[in-house]
Amino acid sequence: MIIWKNILKNAAFLDEENLEKSQQSLSLYFKLNGVCPSFYEENLDYYIDPWPLVLSVDDWMEIRVGVEQRMLAWRRFLKDLYFEKSIFKDKVIPFEPFLSSDQYRRECVGLEPPGGEYLYIYSCEVAKEEKGKWIVLRDELEQPRNLMLSEEIRKGLKEALPQLFEGLEIMPLTGFPERMLEAFSQNLSDDKNCQIAVVAATAEDWEAAILARRMGIPMFLPSDLVVLQGKLYAKTLSGLEPINILFRRLPDSLLDPIATRCGAQEGIAGLFWCLRKATLRLINAAGCGITTDPLLQSYTSKMIRYYLGEKPLLNSLPTYPAYDPDVFSLFLDSFQNYFLKDRNGHSVVLEKLLGKDEKTISRLDCRSLVIQKKPQLKKFPSFYRTTLSHKPTALVLFGVVKNGQPELLPIMFGKVISDVTFQENNQSHLYKDVWLLQENNSWSFSNVNACVSVSMRSRIAPLSRVAESMYWMGRYLTRSMQLNHMLLTVRSYGDEAMKGERGEAFQNLLSEVLGYFVIPSHSFHSAGPIDFSMLFSSFFAGTDWYDSVVSCISRCYDNGRKIRDSLPPEVWLALSSLFFSLQTQPHVRSSINYDQRLNEFSIASDRLLAIINEHLLRNELWKFFQIGTFYEKGKFSLHLIKLCTKITEKKEALFRGFFLQIALEWILKLTSALYAYRSLYHYPFSPKNLIELLLFDRQFPRSIYFCLSQIEAMLQFTERIRNMSQKPLSFVRYMEAKLKRWADEIDSNKEKDKDNITQFTQWIEEIEKEFYEFHSLLSDEYLTHQSTFENVVMEEGKFATD
Repeated sequence: MIIWKNILKNAAFLDEENLEKSQQSLSLYFKLNGVCPSFYEENLDYYIDPWPLVLSVDDWMEIRVGVEQRMLAWRRFLKDLYFEKSIFKDKVIPFEPFLSSDQYRRECVGLEPPGGEYLYIYSCEVAKEEKGKWIVLRDELEQPRNLMLSEEIRKGLKEALPQLFEGLEIMPLTGFPERMLEAFSQNLSDDKNCQIAVVAATAEDWEAAILARRMGIPMFLPSDLVVLQGKLYAKTLSGLEPINILFRRLPDSLLDPIATRCGAQEGIAGLFWCLRKATLRLINAAGCGITTDPLLQSYTSKMIRYYLGEKPLLNSLPTYPAYDPDVFSLFLDSFQNYFLKDRNGHSVVLEKLLGKDEKTISRLDCRSLVIQKKPQLKKFPSFYRTTLSHKPTALVLFGVVKNGQPELLPIMFGKVISDVTFQENNQSHLYKDVWLLQENNSWSFSNVNACVSVSMRSRIAPLSRVAESMYWMGRYLTRSMQLNHMLLTVRSYGDEAMKGERGEAFQNLLSEVLGYFVIPSHSFHSAGPIDFSMLFSSFFAGTDWYDSVVSCISRCYDNGRKIRDSLPPEVWLALSSLFFSLQTQPHVRSSINYDQRLNEFSIASDRLLAIINEHLLRNELWKFFQIGTFYEKGKFSLHLIKLCTKITEKKEALFRGFFLQIALEWILKLTSALYAYRSLYHYPFSPKNLIELLLFDRQFPRSIYFCLSQIEAMLQFTERIRNMSQKPLSFVRYMEAKLKRWADEIDSNKEKDKDNITQFTQWIEEIEKEFYEFHSLLSDEYLTHQSTFENVVMEEGKFATD
């Protein structure tokens, strides 16, 4: 009673206004952190219920003992399924529906996993019936979902509603990744070369990224891995790195295109070769996909009696085969009390099965369907937005198996639904936190130092796709900042600069500057006089097809999503905050404060850049980010140098009276070089001095020479890594030497050619061509999988001795 009084006291502030604010805060937290629950059906919306489900200790112990009993039965069944099949021979359960199922992996027959363990992590959904008994709605063994969702819900609630937790001792939800890592590394030798990794179907898998970062292991895509001589390797920039334990986020059907006949780009060709040679431990073992069959899950009680000789403590949801005519007829007569699912556990709409007379079955084979009876579940209070209602709630639980002993962890979340089918179309999922109140602080996770020592081998070299995303993140972030700085520079001149004859020349100059970006400059000539609102809508808001501040940050965000496991949480939060702030800002001209928007972006982008430089390790990935940054700066400076030569050679035709000094001052402002120029040279501005500053100066951070020297410094790590190509490094050093030679020629002829800039024209064309050649060379050598693979397989005989 005392606990409930404290809970109700803390919840007294949950009025309609606070509920609305908390829902918005929770949605913002999930959006900024990139958290999105994985559904069994796609395209479903979700909300977070601020009111938790409080679980008593008695209920927890009842659930824990019953679920651990099921975990033991599933372990015995999987081994029996692919070896003796005694449960079928003894006619405990029928063999026809399962041995003929698409989820039954014949390639796993007689294939014993390393250590003999099939199950390492486990998930299930349980709910309480109106009679007070707990029932299991679903088991998930193949690839448990939403492993980190409970922790994210708890973090979001503590951030949005900290008052709700005051004075309460709630069981913590932290430590699940560490417990999983401890289970993965069981029964391993002390070999320091053992490498654990996670493989995900897509690079945008937020959960795989968080798990990889929390466990300190690398994350791969199937295309990042290759099988040679029965061993699994990761294709990195320094060569092939062996993988011994693979935590999969792939279903059985997408593991190996050779064995499972999936698409060549969907799986890892030859993976079952590694499994048969026992060189790889798969988490969970191959063949677990059959356990997703609701019909098989309904026989769990018989498995417990058969394998364990015990009475089942938790019952399963009653399930019947739809191919039985009597069962299907009963379903049609009272379909309100039943629902249809396929053999993968997904719901099926009744209208797709029935013919026009609503009594005949369509061509769809009912052998792939099951019928489940809808249970009468207990309802719990829930807030949907600001409306209080009572709905049935399922608990999603997680467990691990270590050294053959299952353990259900006190890590869970609730799933509130309006219908117990869980997968109805256009249905919003409502998730909620689950509180297991502890009477003392005695709870703690077991020591995980052993597993950490196994996983803490030398850091694996970066992947080519990760290096490519970091490179483009640097380029797009720099390009967005250049566009924003250009708008600020234009804004500083005011609207008067765009009017009259002077405005026409200013428009020509602006059009030349914009030739660097992916924006058709001719559109501004055809549109007639322009104002700043037109420039802002084009170059700040813009579209996805052209370069603008918003589109460049969007591309930067997309590249960050692909490598989220490689980004520190602070970097990801700053990047997502900047991205979503730009997406939600109004684009109506009448409601825009241009100065405020431009200055806010300047502050946010500088903050993002500072966080990247502060939190990213000074490793190869940070260096590729810096390479992209300085390459983009160098290219823009090179474009302005070309513009400077063009102004000087054709100033009368181009500007029609526009002052050359103002044009040169504007170019200096675009590169933030005004102070640097005045500290080196005297007024008035000289085109030759400006070109020398942007081309040869060794201290100005936007000069071509400075950018090349920084790129050269970033690429020096390639000299320390065996098998890594050094062609880009050599090419950059060649470009630096050429610029130095040109600078020496200028110094020797400074008095003779004081104001002559024609000598720069050929040099600029040459260095521009070499900039593009360097980008192509960098992409070919480092930013593609094929080039990385070819660099290491040239060493013949390497894999024969491994």
